Amino acid sequence: MRIVTSWGPKGWDLYGKNFLDSTRLWDSNISLTVYVDGMDPAEVSCQHRPLVVKRLEEVEGFNEFKRAHADKDGNTPEGYNYRLDAVKFCAKVFALHDAARDPAPFLWLDGDVLTTKPLTLGWLQDICRGHVTHLGRKGINYSETGFIYFAGNEGRTLIADMYDMYMTGEIFNYSEWTDAFIFERVLQMHKMHGLEAVNLVDPDYVGLDAFENSPLKEVFTHLKGARKNTKVIPGLRTRYDQLLALVQHYMPSVLLETGTWNGDRALQMAQVAFGKHDHVVYHGYDLFEEASADTDAKEHNIKKHFSLEDVTKKLGEFAEAMAAKGKKFEFHLTKGDTKDTLREVAGVEFAWLDGGHSVDTIAHDWEMCKRIPVVVFDDYYVADPEGGMPAAEFRGVEATFTRILREKRVYKSKDRVSGGGIVQIAAVGEGLPDLPGAGMGGVPLKVTAQDCMPKDHIISNVKENMELLSRWVTKARPHSRKLVIVSAGPDIHKRKDKILKMWREGADVAVVKHSLPTVLGWGIDPHYLVLLDPRPVDGISTHGIKRTDLLEDIPPTTKVLVASMSDPSVTRHVMARTKNVWGWHAMTQALLKSEVFPPGSLLVNGGTCAAWRAMSLSLSLGYSEFHLFGFDFCYPEGQIDKTAKDEQGRPKYMEISIGQTGKKFWSTGELIAASQDAQYFFEHAAEMGMRIYCHGEGVGPTIWKLILGDKKQELPTLEEIFK
Repeated sequence: MRIVTSWGPKGWDLYGKNFLDSTRLWDSNISLTVYVDGMDPAEVSCQHRPLVVKRLEEVEGFNEFKRAHADKDGNTPEGYNYRLDAVKFCAKVFALHDAARDPAPFLWLDGDVLTTKPLTLGWLQDICRGHVTHLGRKGINYSETGFIYFAGNEGRTLIADMYDMYMTGEIFNYSEWTDAFIFERVLQMHKMHGLEAVNLVDPDYVGLDAFENSPLKEVFTHLKGARKNTKVIPGLRTRYDQLLALVQHYMPSVLLETGTWNGDRALQMAQVAFGKHDHVVYHGYDLFEEASADTDAKEHNIKKHFSLEDVTKKLGEFAEAMAAKGKKFEFHLTKGDTKDTLREVAGVEFAWLDGGHSVDTIAHDWEMCKRIPVVVFDDYYVADPEGGMPAAEFRGVEATFTRILREKRVYKSKDRVSGGGIVQIAAVGEGLPDLPGAGMGGVPLKVTAQDCMPKDHIISNVKENMELLSRWVTKARPHSRKLVIVSAGPDIHKRKDKILKMWREGADVAVVKHSLPTVLGWGIDPHYLVLLDPRPVDGISTHGIKRTDLLEDIPPTTKVLVASMSDPSVTRHVMARTKNVWGWHAMTQALLKSEVFPPGSLLVNGGTCAAWRAMSLSLSLGYSEFHLFGFDFCYPEGQIDKTAKDEQGRPKYMEISIGQTGKKFWSTGELIAASQDAQYFFEHAAEMGMRIYCHGEGVGPTIWKLILGDKKQELPTLEEIFK
């Protein structure tokens, strides 16, 4: 299938490059044609996909229309009105008309759309039906035209009629001149004459966000409006990027901020909110010119001050700019100490508390905002690697946040505090999203792990294994033994001496099936062999090795821990070689809502592969200190065929980078999913009572160095606490 899109120089810089980069996730049998306006086609480059680039200026009718109707640019005596900007919104129509010269069906996809999951030809063929597939909306009288599929003579005739309406000037007989408005009028006329149109939007949805209320949300993100200026991929530079990511997640229309300062944060939050709403309300509180050296000292403020007049002027200019775009920005600024001025404000949906930092001020501000659905605190302080930390009287957020009983979380960052300490944001609200640590980077691709076998097959495995196995792992009391977990990344061969040293010094060793032969070859009889594989034992593993060969030699002292979801042939194979076999239950997608487990069973969550489940399982066995080896989740560049395809014909290997480290690795979708587990485990290690040390140079160790590498993980002794 052919996908068609368009952008100009500004769009290329703002979102076009990201659009192209995300096409790495497309099937190779999906082609791309790009129409550019006001730029050289040679500027549009793509290393991973062939594409056709055409100049709109060379497309029939485009220049002629713009010259003839240059005054139809949205400028009116009352100001700018985007609904009357035919010059801006004509580009799509002329690109569609040119693309329709090829009689084959094709799909229009706006240039500000990102692909976030693998896009297959089969998935597109399933949702693109009829002569036209579109995103119809009940909340407004025209479709969202960021995604339109055209097929057959009927689809091409619709495009031809749109083109004729522009070329004859007929569009100017309508109340609006945007491509979306004109498309809807022509679509309705053609439907009356037999055109088959399929609307992908949920029929019960009455709002404007069509993409997010259709099957497209499974694969695409549409950066409409201010979302174009918002970072939507992992890897946030500062905690303020985290704040804007939260605004984007909840999309509130009514905002409140304490500590308005110069008004910049107000504008940033409002710009994001305008991505969904045409009317945004902002309530801001600050001392403004009433601030003094005394209040700075009391509230731990080091920033300069701005007057109420200056900030009012800035927000007023922003309101005028939004009005020119047909949107309304309403703001209310209040001067003074929030302990005197801030009271509960009805209708607020999102609050950003960044005013005074004293215990009394934060406690008061929270009391006035505690009924707001989402409240985000700035200035949640933690110690820096040198032990630096602001004085207790300035840690009002910490004192208040610890007493809040609602759903809450702290988002990690590496933002330093002048004088010592790390400053983070802390949020309260339902459904708080996962965000990368600010300044710590993040895995650049999001892969959702799915069970590798059908649900019924996995449930059948559990039932049969419960008949085969008589001994099951239960939760153990905590102890102080160290556990070395050896996965199968190639880096383990460089760490052989380190692993042997730790084993000789008394550490327990756990392995997975792929690392078992290597560790046995070093003379180590591992304490545990953790198996998690619902596929038959006589098949070929993900490393291209026959599973029976991996599990041929099992020392009698090694405890074989078999997940109940494993294929029973795996269980029988190991039981034929050792009597030291124990079962355990791994919670998976297929088993999430089943009732297959006996009451009171220990269910082990966490991780998409056996190595990560080994750590979760070992936590239940009382271990708390883990040393990870072979958690590479990548392949050495010189040992792979970069042109190789997977079973579905897509590139098997992908080059990924980790945050802002500059390091690049070659990986697969399965290994990327496992590397995302690394970020979760490392960020939540302390709250789970784990001390984790990840050794090596691959993806896992790189993420570990970003998140835990500079932190002291050892807990103090009881004597040290009360010293």
